Amino acid sequence: LLQIFVPKSFEINHQKSIQRSLQCIGFSGHVFSKLPDNIQRLCLSLVLSNESEEACRSVGYLARSSAADISSVFLTDALLRLSSYNPPPLQPLSNVLESFATKHKDMFESKWIQLVFNCLEKDKDSPYGPRCIGFLFAFLNDPDNNSEEDVKSLLINLLITDLKSNDAKMRWNAAAAFSNAFIYNVKSSEAISILADYIDTDKIAKVKIRSAEALSNVVSREAMGDLYHRIFTVNLEQLLAPDHFTNLPLAAHRKYDAAYRAALTKLFFKLLDWSKASDFTSLEEPLVNNVDAIYQLMINFDHDENEEDNN
Repeated sequence: LLQIFVPKSFEINHQKSIQRSLQCIGFSGHVFSKLPDNIQRLCLSLVLSNESEEACRSVGYLARSSAADISSVFLTDALLRLSSYNPPPLQPLSNVLESFATKHKDMFESKWIQLVFNCLEKDKDSPYGPRCIGFLFAFLNDPDNNSEEDVKSLLINLLITDLKSNDAKMRWNAAAAFSNAFIYNVKSSEAISILADYIDTDKIAKVKIRSAEALSNVVSREAMGDLYHRIFTVNLEQLLAPDHFTNLPLAAHRKYDAAYRAALTKLFFKLLDWSKASDFTSLEEPLVNNVDAIYQLMINFDHDENEEDNN
């Protein structure tokens, strides 16, 4: 396909075939490292030179593949290319930022943060805007740089606005963005409070899951401040509930319930590790009333940890 039919579709300039070819290039990310060098270069050149929606989507797919490791300029070209669109395609752009943040941080230039800001201004309603913001914190890690701290404050405020959105997709992407922010020691008591509320009351499975995951990435008890006891209690209540998301079809119910319990369990043992003797007065009721269930949780957790070590 990549050696014969993809080049042919561009030679004959058949638009439907070109669309399919661009999709094919995007899906080739799974085997990109095994392709011949000339085919790799052809694929990257075709998706970066084409202005269609399919090309943008394929750039996003390839950004998450070995293409970003093989080509030293692909991520840079992809970022500059995607940020030039109006409106900008924020979903593939977020994939490019993810690859920079997680694997190629040293290649990212601070001046590109403004490029991303410009893109966010052009499409304030995209649920992928928060995802872009979340990865920007990876490039703002100098606590002595006052201008960076100002940018952090702006990003946090933007994410909090998105976190309060009536759009569920916006909320869960904002919660996922805070997962990244907390990893980089970002502090926001307002965001932590909202995420705790969502664990307790939000009806959307992905919002609850992403909120629990975000809180489990908070790096210190001090960052939770006075919210620690409340989060501990709410998390334990949710963890001990027999079922979640029973309104969903069975397969979806099982999938989301398992993911939610995994996030809640990770958060619970982090909170437990941070506990002090002085916390017992505030946490006496939930701890004493659920001592058997907590003991079983600890046994299961130790068993799962040992299995992972053996594997």
